[in-house]
Amino acid sequence: MIGLKHLKAFVTVAERKNFTKAAEALYQSQPALSIQIKNLEDSLQAKLVERKDKEIILTDAGKIFYTTAKDILAAYDRAIEDMDELKGLHKGCLCLGAGTLPGEYILPELLKRFKAKYPQIRVDLKIAASGEILEDLKNRKIHIGFVSILSNEPIFEAKLFRKDKLVLILPPNETTEINWDHFPVKRLILREAGSGTRKAVEDYLKKRVGITRVIPGIEIGSTRAIINMVAAGLGISYVSEWAANEAILLGKIKTTSSEEDTISRQLYATTLCGSYMSYAAKAFLDLAMNDSV
Repeated sequence: MIGLKHLKAFVTVAERKNFTKAAEALYQSQPALSIQIKNLEDSLQAKLVERKDKEIILTDAGKIFYTTAKDILAAYDRAIEDMDELKGLHKGCLCLGAGTLPGEYILPELLKRFKAKYPQIRVDLKIAASGEILEDLKNRKIHIGFVSILSNEPIFEAKLFRKDKLVLILPPNETTEINWDHFPVKRLILREAGSGTRKAVEDYLKKRVGITRVIPGIEIGSTRAIINMVAAGLGISYVSEWAANEAILLGKIKTTSSEEDTISRQLYATTLCGSYMSYAAKAFLDLAMNDSV
């Protein structure tokens, strides 16, 4: 079987035009080099070199194969250089997926720090419902998914990324007291099905007030839009404390003072078990997890 050592031996002989000089350049004995050339010719079933006046010259087959061998060795050298650049994070692409909360409120700061350290890495970030992000991860469209859903599928490996709290938000002119005996489900403004926030709210209401099927008054796929709708008096909602804080401080919305009304949940950095992870993805995951609180 032809290997890189055979190609390098042949190219060196062709360029040095002498077995002794070629052997010295390759730090091996002349007999060993002669055997490699003979094995190469046997594999190709063609005579590549011949001796003439103490000099090695290429046959017609040798001239053709020399060009090909040089191209192969050059391509191999470029591949090694590319691998070194990837390992050093001087080039490459990082493909991330995230639910709305981590994508809009947590990852931007982490990406700022990552890009400051590795400016030549291109970053693609998709923000969608957690269920969609897990599906993209399963189909290998992204390297890491930052989601609020802990999948029970064994193909996923999830690590705790952040702890989060969903708070019940209300219009600024309403009382913060909620009648849980007659919870106003029809006033709820919630994220779409498949959202981690939507699932957390549904699980919580089922446990606290026995509502088995939550049909919100308004359903929308944007946390920012939900906050603005609540501020406009269109209803109430549960959103992440990360997302609600600014609007609360500005007096645009209110939240209940009872800790019992909040929903605790966890955010996960999820990867595909056994799947190749690029050097850039490993570096970003290390940054995200070491910065975890």
